[in-house]
Amino acid sequence: MKGFPHLTMRFVGLVVALSAALLLPLSAQEVATGELFTVKAGSVEFLNYEGPHQKIESAGQIRGIGAAMAEGRSSSYLGKYRIISIVPSSPDVLGADIVEILDGALVDHIDNVRRILSGFVAAKYGYDQEKADTIALFTTYYNAVHRGDLEYVRSRYTEAVLSRLDEKKMGISTSYKEWPGNTQMLIPLSLDGTGSARISADTVGGDEVVQELRSDESKQGLDDRKSMVELREDQLEEDKAATAEERNQLEEDTVDLQQKQEAAEAQQEEIDRRQDEVASALEGAEPGSTKEAELKGQQEELAKQEEQVQAAKQELEEQQQALDKQEEQVAAKEKEQASREEAIGQERDRIAGDEQKTIAEEEAAARQRAAGATAPGFTFMHVREENGIILSSMVIYDSESGKERGRSAVNAIRGRKVYPVSGAYLAVVGMDAPPKAVKLMLLNSDDLSVSSESEQHLYGESWVLLDNQRAYVVASFDGIWKIAAFDSGNLSLLAQSDVEVDPNTVIQKTGKNIIVESRDGSLLKLDPEGLSVVQ
Repeated sequence: MKGFPHLTMRFVGLVVALSAALLLPLSAQEVATGELFTVKAGSVEFLNYEGPHQKIESAGQIRGIGAAMAEGRSSSYLGKYRIISIVPSSPDVLGADIVEILDGALVDHIDNVRRILSGFVAAKYGYDQEKADTIALFTTYYNAVHRGDLEYVRSRYTEAVLSRLDEKKMGISTSYKEWPGNTQMLIPLSLDGTGSARISADTVGGDEVVQELRSDESKQGLDDRKSMVELREDQLEEDKAATAEERNQLEEDTVDLQQKQEAAEAQQEEIDRRQDEVASALEGAEPGSTKEAELKGQQEELAKQEEQVQAAKQELEEQQQALDKQEEQVAAKEKEQASREEAIGQERDRIAGDEQKTIAEEEAAARQRAAGATAPGFTFMHVREENGIILSSMVIYDSESGKERGRSAVNAIRGRKVYPVSGAYLAVVGMDAPPKAVKLMLLNSDDLSVSSESEQHLYGESWVLLDNQRAYVVASFDGIWKIAAFDSGNLSLLAQSDVEVDPNTVIQKTGKNIIVESRDGSLLKLDPEGLSVVQ
């Protein structure tokens, strides 16, 4: 594949040429490439199971898992998920909601991890779904970036958070196979101006996470980045308002203290003056006289007053030291907020630049399409091995640039083969590992989306025979493997055999009949229409 350096990888592929007429505009082919099995390296790319399931839960049901755990300091959900909330011990360190995926969890797609996080965030912190989804998205990238990095945690989080973490589990793996029993995600918490815990948008939306979203070539993560910037700005404005109140109070307290200090100095000066007067009068008083006794009494009273003034001045000095410390703290907050404001402004500028770049690229692509200059494309089968099973995903590439145009909605195509039918590809997809399932699917040839899916579960290694607009495969009926015939145009079930077959059988057309191997190893001759045994 000379000219496509990023395609020269350890993948086995099947190339199927496509004409330009089969390809949709680029804008219609965006397939959330950051959440599918991908050939890109050097960035966070989550490997999910993209295939059929025995049961599909709604997005709302999955969010409900997170919402159910939003109450209580330590909450769990059916032994599958657990959340431990640790409030920051001071404004200088972070606390965390530690979200654990336990051994019993069956989650196999990062979207569903995010839905659980979103449900929790919305229920506990009162965010609307859009903002909760943004926080959940950034949280998964944040935890993938810092996977296993306890030194990072030690430098930023409270000891109570660190003590709960296992280096091998901290964060989230990029592969769904490693999530159960090996995941401790951190939702970073900071203290707001009132001392209440909140999600630290500046932490979870930091530069290292933004860079991962910028690697999404389709949209540069623009919408999510805009939403996160808004969150960061909202928190910054809250903090600036709280700090402004502190500054105003500090200035009032400083003026009040200065007035008290001036009053104390005036009192001391008056005492000093009176002491001088009494001392001078004593020099002229007759020893042992009533006058001398009176002056000595005044002298003792002035000494007591001076002692009280000195004590007051000491207290005022301590108050001054406290105000000086507050001044340092407020100044540090103002400096930190100015730095945050600058960082947010820089991200705003980057978003604007990336947005203009994306618009320019889309306009250029539109002009090419209008001029009929769109290069032809081809599909390539990217293959991986999982638990001893070969699984594939299909990607559409531009023939000239090698850039990705589209990606199959599934990444669990069995083996390395798909079967071209009218306007689509027929494929056996999935894994026989509940709640996953193996089914027959049709992928549109234009954008590789799923157009049809069989109701019946298939044998994972089923032979596929296409004949007379029918697809013959091995499918399960009440736990028994039989030959099934599906309409190759919509995957409706047309017929099933009466007899059980060896699931590994070859399905062969010989003459007018279908030949298969029975469970006991004998050959069976089936009628291709009703799949009844031909004697």
